[in-house]
Amino acid sequence: MKELFEIERISGRISRIICPLKEMTYLIEGDEKALLIDTGSGFGSLKKTVSRITDKEVIVLISHGHVDHAMGAGEFADIYMNHADDYIYGIHCKDTFRQKAYQENPDLKNVEYIQSLPLCDFKPLNEGDVFFIGGEEIEVYALPGHTRGSLCFLLKNERILFTGDAANDATFLFEDYSSSINEYHEQLKLFAEKTDGKYDRIITSHHSGETRKDLIEGLIRICEDIKNGNTDDMALPFTDKGVFAKAVKDFRMERTDGGIGNIVYSKDRIYGPGEESFSRFKECFADQNYQEAMKYLLESADAGYVKAQSLAGNGYLNGQMGSADPEKAFCYSFLAEKQGDAQAMTNLARQYLEGIGTDIDYDKAYDLLKRAADVNYFKAFRYLGLIFLNGQGRDKDPETAFVYFKKGADLNDITSQYYLGYCFEDGIGTKPNIQEAIQWYRKSSVRDDEVSKPAREALKRLGIQ
Repeated sequence: MKELFEIERISGRISRIICPLKEMTYLIEGDEKALLIDTGSGFGSLKKTVSRITDKEVIVLISHGHVDHAMGAGEFADIYMNHADDYIYGIHCKDTFRQKAYQENPDLKNVEYIQSLPLCDFKPLNEGDVFFIGGEEIEVYALPGHTRGSLCFLLKNERILFTGDAANDATFLFEDYSSSINEYHEQLKLFAEKTDGKYDRIITSHHSGETRKDLIEGLIRICEDIKNGNTDDMALPFTDKGVFAKAVKDFRMERTDGGIGNIVYSKDRIYGPGEESFSRFKECFADQNYQEAMKYLLESADAGYVKAQSLAGNGYLNGQMGSADPEKAFCYSFLAEKQGDAQAMTNLARQYLEGIGTDIDYDKAYDLLKRAADVNYFKAFRYLGLIFLNGQGRDKDPETAFVYFKKGADLNDITSQYYLGYCFEDGIGTKPNIQEAIQWYRKSSVRDDEVSKPAREALKRLGIQ
């Protein structure tokens, strides 16, 4: 009898597990723990298959909330997912949605059905998180587009990148909840910068399970081609929602032109609301035509584009829109925060902390900062540190303040680095350590502006040039 799950060893530490619907999960064995990337559709016991490979404790990372990646999670105890995908998991986890698979695969009715895990049992997973499993570490990178919460995982020592469905030989962007091509293009460029030179192989969840190392660069070129109208627009056999940007030979998704990567997209979602205006804003800003830039920024923000709303809120708060306007700052940041923007959360929190354009509300400020910190937004840690250092709406807690400053400093927030030096100098929340203080003051003093001024003055006070 054929095994329900197939196992392929693809490196000394990594096993590819091919699930009943041909979706792929990956088990990485460390010296101390094991880590499982995705759990498939939840037909048959993946856990039993994993236990045949390792007896180590298993950490589970979900690349995104789709039905073919997250539904076997209910068998495991230590499971992480980006909560930006709660919206789609909430749809896909329902029995009525999952059991549509029986229509095309009636034999599945004879295998064990794994109950969906409640959303509340998923631990948060965000870019910047790192998992140590003994002899290897896994870094988490965000690449939204396929879904809002799509993540990739870098096996640091083996230099292998797992992209899930965030990027592959036929990246799906045709659903209403997927990013526009323009937004995905921007995210790809950011992702390429963050991961440049860090991997030699790319492992995917579908098709052959591995693709060329230059996939991300290929997808960036395809986005450019779509925006410039240089596409084949080949119809899909299974849906009329989208088209292949580049023609393919067969189900293995090999392109007829021999190129790497592909995108299945909707022709009416090349740009989202406000995105073209935001592109013009960036062009004008780069040309130092600031008056035109501000016009396009506000046009984009008023059309509902979250990046523009967040920037406008930040600009009005800090006087970068001609003059400070706390009420407009609050309005734009409020709109962006509702779309999950961490900078907007932090700016709103600052307004609540200091009573800028609104009444002081320490509880709202704290809740906003905690949400921003949950996605590793660097400035959130700074303000949380200050809350516990100064006792703003919370009891003074030097140890907690120190922890938050350290997290912000490790994310290269210059102000957090200054406060961490201050904690080491005066023994606040930690033992006094002048050498550590000097180290962090030096890191904080790198800019020749007001932001680095406190650190430069601290070094001068300590007699350090």
